[in-house]
Amino acid sequence: LVEAARAVRVLLATGLTALGALGASRAPWHAATAVGSAREAAISDWLSRSTETWNWPKSTQVQDPLSVRMICQVFATGVESLLGAGRALEAATAQVDDNPVIDGEAVLTSGGSLPLDVSLQLQGTQLSLAHIARNTFNRCVLLGNGGRSLPVNLVPSEAGATGFGPMLKLAGDLFARLLSLSLPVSAQAMVVAGGMEDEAAFLPLIIERLEEQVAALKGLAAIEAILAAQAIYLTGDTPSGVAGVINACVREHMAPYTVDRPLSAEIEAVEASLNGPALRKALLAASHLSDFDTFFSLDLFA
Repeated sequence: LVEAARAVRVLLATGLTALGALGASRAPWHAATAVGSAREAAISDWLSRSTETWNWPKSTQVQDPLSVRMICQVFATGVESLLGAGRALEAATAQVDDNPVIDGEAVLTSGGSLPLDVSLQLQGTQLSLAHIARNTFNRCVLLGNGGRSLPVNLVPSEAGATGFGPMLKLAGDLFARLLSLSLPVSAQAMVVAGGMEDEAAFLPLIIERLEEQVAALKGLAAIEAILAAQAIYLTGDTPSGVAGVINACVREHMAPYTVDRPLSAEIEAVEASLNGPALRKALLAASHLSDFDTFFSLDLFA
């Protein structure tokens, strides 16, 4: 769960960078503060604080696409889901899951070895991560398909290059994996041991699938960061704060794209850097995310 929380924090930062690259309106953030839930308001506050030092690009349209407008709602749900799963897991560690159990002088058979609440919370988290992945993938598509009057595939007009089309296909593959891994498994029928063993929470399988989702999220974050950095290069923007951290991370490992070249090694390098301790510390220093960072001790184990 800590790795999932770290991945979501990075994705929130790359999402913010993409919003700036797309010249998004910040009005939906203010709307989330005015009429949204407490968590939506917290995400809105984080976005606003993270852009205080950036001369934010002027909005280019009256109403942005949903993946741009609804970032507060999508990430608020993801953060709340992760916190709920963390609390359920924390509570489960204080419960006795032995069978039988001793109550005074009585030996009692017990069903306490079924951590179903933990399984359900984690599966809810898996679904919320799929929504974050879809939100991220949609912004990648906007960046690559001419949003904010950017050139299609983010290729400079004077360059004869393929651009980032193949990278968008990779992003689509990662999203498809994330979505398929979000399907619930805990209600699967399982009858073994003469019918005595017929209830299971499938927690090990759920955790394994969650780990695969987190790995895919890290790849998506790298792609969004690269596309946003290329868009920033093309528009001549000068991001600072959180977006400046993300843009600098990309530029440390890859130059702006002007001619066709292999990108696999550069994507891997950006992904590793985005999920390394140095960048995590820089993001935490740039803007704290209230109780989320504290609950998962992200500031202690960056």
